[in-house]
Amino acid sequence: MTRDAAVRIKGAQLGIAVEDYRADAVLVDEAYTGVSELDVESSVIDALYEHGKVALDADRLVVNQFVVLRSGSQSALGRVADDTDAPVVVKVSGSQSVFGVESKNVRQAFALDLLMDPDIHAVSLMGMAGTGKTFLALAAALEQVVEAQRYRRVSVYDPLIAVGRQEMGFLPVTSMRNLLRGWLPSTTIFMHCLRQPVRLVPTMPWRISSRVS
Repeated sequence: MTRDAAVRIKGAQLGIAVEDYRADAVLVDEAYTGVSELDVESSVIDALYEHGKVALDADRLVVNQFVVLRSGSQSALGRVADDTDAPVVVKVSGSQSVFGVESKNVRQAFALDLLMDPDIHAVSLMGMAGTGKTFLALAAALEQVVEAQRYRRVSVYDPLIAVGRQEMGFLPVTSMRNLLRGWLPSTTIFMHCLRQPVRLVPTMPWRISSRVS
């Protein structure tokens, strides 16, 4: 039993039974998703649409957890509010628009609902590559800085993760644009896409904070 992939390959070639150490592996299927689907009475969904919120008699719901309520052909989306007496679900729109970006599915709408809530100070998004995590986060950040003017600036941090033994090494920087393209390629592409509709001033100063020593 070993965590070394090279040793496992050599063992398999020699006919030795080798397996990975999985005791500390994270079971993705059992991880907290932040979304629950519940079957309720139609009156609950009607009340949610009418009043914008509804008390829900359900166990194991936590604050800011999203719920998909279903009753036959009816459905509604909501988020558990911070209530000390009983779980209260607040209605969430299934289509969100932020800085010219439209949510493409329910999970993206949930993400934008959290990202645009000033009472939530930290949001963790988990998902496969290409599902819009970084793009939505940037759109929400720019909406709150440029449009709502709720904050003064956006800081983007992107960890440098080496693939195999290939380190990034020295980056010759002749301009801020070259630095962004080399260090934050995906962020640069997303910023270019978000800049198309309007809004961003071409001379907006970029402030990059890094831990490079």
